[in-house]
Amino acid sequence: MRGPTPLFLFVILIIQLLMSWLTYRLLIRFRVLGSRRFFSIGYWLITSSSLLILYSGRLLSLPADFLQGGHSALVSAAYAWTISQIVFMVLGAICLAGSWLVRKAAGTAKEQTTHGRMSRREFLRTSAAALPLAAFGTGAGGVYAAMNEMVVNRYSLRFDIPAQIDGFKIVQLSDLHVGSFFSLSKLEQVLEMVRREKPDMVVITGDFIDALELAEAAVDKVSRFAAEIPQGIYFCWGNHEYFKDKNRIAGLLKKSAVQVLDNSNKLIAEGEHPFYLVGVDYPWADKKTEQVETRKQFLAAALRGLPDNALPLLISHHPDFIEEAFDAGIPLTLTGHTHGGQVSVFGYSLLPVQYRFMRGMYQKGDQYGYVHTGTGHWLPFRIGCPPEICVFTLNGKNG
Repeated sequence: MRGPTPLFLFVILIIQLLMSWLTYRLLIRFRVLGSRRFFSIGYWLITSSSLLILYSGRLLSLPADFLQGGHSALVSAAYAWTISQIVFMVLGAICLAGSWLVRKAAGTAKEQTTHGRMSRREFLRTSAAALPLAAFGTGAGGVYAAMNEMVVNRYSLRFDIPAQIDGFKIVQLSDLHVGSFFSLSKLEQVLEMVRREKPDMVVITGDFIDALELAEAAVDKVSRFAAEIPQGIYFCWGNHEYFKDKNRIAGLLKKSAVQVLDNSNKLIAEGEHPFYLVGVDYPWADKKTEQVETRKQFLAAALRGLPDNALPLLISHHPDFIEEAFDAGIPLTLTGHTHGGQVSVFGYSLLPVQYRFMRGMYQKGDQYGYVHTGTGHWLPFRIGCPPEICVFTLNGKNG
């Protein structure tokens, strides 16, 4: 599987142009641009410049790291402008609906104030002054948060675990999407943050690479870093590795110190209850029932050969494996894929695509499943859902 086709990109461009036109009409409706030709020309100049910047990498076949230098500010501004248009359309629709309700409540179509009610014209005028600032503030703030924020979330979990791994510390990275919006220098910054946590093990739960031209350098950096981690660095496949070139990425990882768990397991610590790390592939399937069956088959293959007294920990890109892990009695499952929704209010994603396990920690008795919000992203926009590095410390129940 590869990335977007030229036809797909063309369709997206047409949709963006339509969106820009609708935004323009709303601005006219709210009299934000007025009838002055200067503002109209300025709007379309900024819009066309933003689209040119966003599509320049495809049109000119620019390398992913080209956008990491002085051009990154331009790319961020272009995304902020484009996302602001979407926000403005949503807020504009809400404003028009509110205007209709105000007119309905007034009991007349005349634009006048009755019994202290705000007239429709006053309502639109007040909204017009606030909407563009609110929309651009949201767009710019979301892009800034995606590109500059990084939180470290630490969890101390208690299990019935053997003494030899009491206090064992695992760092989870997920969905780095090394490419246009997650540079090699950003990768180095993240690895330095991980270094300060002094983990026993690092796991990367899929979607490591987005730009193939950066793959070799990214794998090399992580491979050299693995020498500093007592139990090493482990990886499981995400869907974006398939989108790009799984075979090529697999070849690079095979020559590195990063260990890939592809429906397989690895003994981490021996003892009365030997500690195993288990990893599964991404469960491609067209139907939900087929995906469930695929997940069961993958997990069964990954658990094959484990002794009955083993203590397994599962890493997966797709969060729905948490359900199978709970059924299998696996104490801890670490997943990613959802990015936590990227746009969140009070911990709930506002995006239409939802998963049963969407973000954060889930628990069933003494079992835990975690959905990572992503250390990177392929779309540089986040609200209420910053990129994260997760640290899990495993403690014995009597510790």
